[in-house]
This record gives sequence, C-alpha cells and structure tokens, in this order.
Amino acid sequence: MEGLCGWWCILFVVTISQAGEAQEKPINRDEFEALCRFINLAGDSETPTKVEKNVKRTVKKILTESGVADSRKKELEDLQKQAEKYREENMSFWETVGMGEINRSLTDALYGENHNAVVKAQGSRDPICGAREADAGTEAGKSLVIDLFCLCSTSPELHNFQQICCADCRGGANDHPWIPSEDGNQRWKFLAQKCGETNQGGKLSTDSIEKSAEFFLKTLKNPLDSRAEARRTVLGSTNGDVSINCNGWKTSGNGRCVKYDPNHLNDGILSIPWYVKLAKAATRMDKLMEAEKTLREILENVEKLERKQVAIPPKPADEGNAVPSVSKDVVENNNENSGVSNNREKRESKGELNEEKSPGSEKSPEEVDCDGCKPEEGCEEGKCESENGRHDSEGTKRPPVKSHSATIIGGSLKFFLLLG
Repeated sequence: MEGLCGWWCILFVVTISQAGEAQEKPINRDEFEALCRFINLAGDSETPTKVEKNVKRTVKKILTESGVADSRKKELEDLQKQAEKYREENMSFWETVGMGEINRSLTDALYGENHNAVVKAQGSRDPICGAREADAGTEAGKSLVIDLFCLCSTSPELHNFQQICCADCRGGANDHPWIPSEDGNQRWKFLAQKCGETNQGGKLSTDSIEKSAEFFLKTLKNPLDSRAEARRTVLGSTNGDVSINCNGWKTSGNGRCVKYDPNHLNDGILSIPWYVKLAKAATRMDKLMEAEKTLREILENVEKLERKQVAIPPKPADEGNAVPSVSKDVVENNNENSGVSNNREKRESKGELNEEKSPGSEKSPEEVDCDGCKPEEGCEEGKCESENGRHDSEGTKRPPVKSHSATIIGGSLKFFLLLG
C-alpha cells in the first residue's frame, strides 16, 4: 500500500510542477515583443508596394491628362510642369524605387544580406547565438530570423515545459529544439505568425523604426562578466553571474539569448546589420510617402479643372433647343382666364346664363326690334304681325314667325323643369 501511494505521490508532484511552470510568465516575453516590432515592420512589404504603384499611376495620369477646356489649358500645363519638375529633382530616388529597393532592404533585414529564405547555419546553437568565451554570436545581428530562433526556440533540456516568448510559442513547429543545420522554414512561419499577433511595430516609417529601437535598447542586458567595459549587449534570459552562454539552457551560466557585437551598440546608437537595412528602407519609405502626398495634391488640382469644365453654363434661349421661359404675367393671366372659365361652367350648370345659346340660335340684326312683340304675334323684317298673319303683295298667306323671345322662354322653362 505504501509503495502504491509512493508512485501516486511522485506522479502528483510532477504534474503539479509541470502545471506550475506552464502557468508562469513566459520567459523572454518583453524581448520577444522588442524583436517582433522589427520583424513586423520588415514583413510589411504590401504597404511600400501599394504606395509605389500609387506614385507611378498618379504622375502618369497628371502628365497624360488633356481633357480640359481650351480656357483651362494653361492651368493644366502649369500643373504638369510642376509634376515633371518634382520628378526631375528626385530622379535618383525615382530610378531606384522602381527596382524594389525598399523590399530588397526589408528582405535583407529578415534573412540576411542577399538571402530570400531562412539560412541554414553550421555548428551548434551557442556559437551562432553567442558562446561564453566570445563577445558575440557568429550570426547574431545578421538576420532577424536567426535572432528570433536564438531567443524563442524550445530548450534542448529534457522535462523543461516552461513557455518561452509567448503563451503558446512552445508548440507547433517550435515544439522541439532548434538544430541550425536543419531546415527552419516551418519554425520561422510559426513564430512569425506569433509576432504578427502582438500587433506591435506599426507601418514602416522612420518614426516607427526609432520608437522600436528605443524599446529594444531598454530590454538589453549586461552580459554580467567581470570586464568593466561590458555593455548591455545581450537580448534574452540569462542565468549566470560571470558570463553568458546562449545555448538554450536555463542552468547557471547559460540562457536562451542573443549576444550582439558591442561595436554595434556604441552610445546607445544601433548599428546592428538588420537594423541598418530597416533604417534604410524606412528612409526610402518616408520619401515615397512624401512623393505620393505631393503628387496627389497636384492631381487633385487637375481634377478640379475637369470638374470646372463639366459645369458649363446654360445657353441663351435663342440658341440651341433651349426651352423658352414663361413670364410671370402670362402665368397669372392664364390662371385668371382659367378661373373665369370655371365660374362660367358653374353658372351654366345652374341655368344662370340664359342669354347664351348654342350655335345657330343667336339673333340676327333684323330680329332686334321683335323683342317687344307679343307671344301670339309673329315678326317679319323687324315688325310685329297679327295673330291672323299677313299677305304679301301676291296675296299669299305666310305662316306667322315665332318670336325669338318666346323660343328662349320656352327653352328656359324646359330646362327648369328638367332640373326640377
């Protein structure tokens, strides 16, 4: 029973120990962020490429524009000369930026000069990252990738489960110790992704580089050797009090670290090779951004000329097919006539206008004097006739002519009866 309890106790202690280490703050966390700032800046090749295309597209559009009115030609020519002058004054930069000089510098910073991928290195981890007897590692500072491996690769020690650099950096392609002579591309992709997740560094510019350098210098450590001239040249964890051996172990005198050449850190001024490449790219990027801003302002002025051309004033009414305007007096007169017509229609519907007749019923001039005739009398040639009628000179009896007034009265009466 005691033996069984002993085995369970040992297993319990080991499990608790591993869990405790896993919950500890990852070692090299600040150093990881410091290096990742530069890695993220170097990995942002999309921004310079996009700005470069915008610059070329903008200047081409300015110099080839011709679609403005004749009255604006002189203004357009002045803007085109301004763009051409700017390009001539920056010719040396203009010729090299098209060759991807910025991206070349960024690639050199990541992988080392004239390399495009992770370089395999000969030898073990400690001489590459920084051996005890050396001032610096043989590959330290030459590329950001190798420095990241020195800082964050899993320890070769057995039963060392402590996280390094970030909460889950010890896993994936980084779950086994780093052997420099083996292909490190998968490890690099894994750790580069973890760098991206820090969201540190910003967009490539001189300002971003300088801020990252300031943070980087604060994280450097003194190698803790006995020499008085020792400087802060070590990036990463150290566990010694005499000298540091950056071999990935965490026992006394060792560490997971990078040891830089003291000559690259004189008076707080960085001249580490990958930093020099990044600073060069940032300077060119600043100039490219300035070119984009200047040319964009010129193009906006060109586009204003185009908009002015579109806003052509309307032609006078006697030119072209312009629609004639209607005066206020005519409109008011039409409104008055419309009102009279409407009132008249209303009155007719009520039988108020009995003087107006349908076509063919109006009185002739001869009928004017017949208005005074009695209903039973006729009317001929403006004279009233008796009920018995009259005979003409030939003795022929004529039928009596009905009075027009009687016709009107009869019509009005019928109309009234219909309304009733």
